Amino acid sequence: MITKNLLATIKRSLLNSASPIKMVDGSLQDNVIFFGSFGISAKNVNDAVDYTNTDEGLHFLFGSGDTPVTIDDYKLSELVTTYQGMAMNHTTFNDYSENVFHVTRTIKNTSESSITIKEMGVFGVYGGKLFMLARTVLPTPETIEPNEMHDFAMLISLK
Repeated sequence: MITKNLLATIKRSLLNSASPIKMVDGSLQDNVIFFGSFGISAKNVNDAVDYTNTDEGLHFLFGSGDTPVTIDDYKLSELVTTYQGMAMNHTTFNDYSENVFHVTRTIKNTSESSITIKEMGVFGVYGGKLFMLARTVLPTPETIEPNEMHDFAMLISLK
């Protein structure tokens, strides 16, 4: 589900009307522009596993929480950090002419025990802080064994 943060960045970009976005630390930020957050030139930040990596670009992070998704979400319920990003890619809203945005990421479990992914979120960066654009809870949790890799995808739609 898209968040109020994504809607606020689109509103600012298209209507020149500011709405605050909520950063993962709970603070509010005004005047965040949509295309600056994750447009055509957005970089994929494949080495991010938590909220401390604030490199500009898209962050696709994972968690073990299963709290139901709401439009007010601003961070994952329970962040999982014991993995390594192996590959990441995204398309822009214009690629399919359908107002959708597709993000994929392959991760490898780097812990000595299995990890279970129940939720995932896509984040942008502004002012050195992350903010959530979309979050989903998986219908079936994915358990990844040590040294195993798994592919994840999120389709964000404005329909």
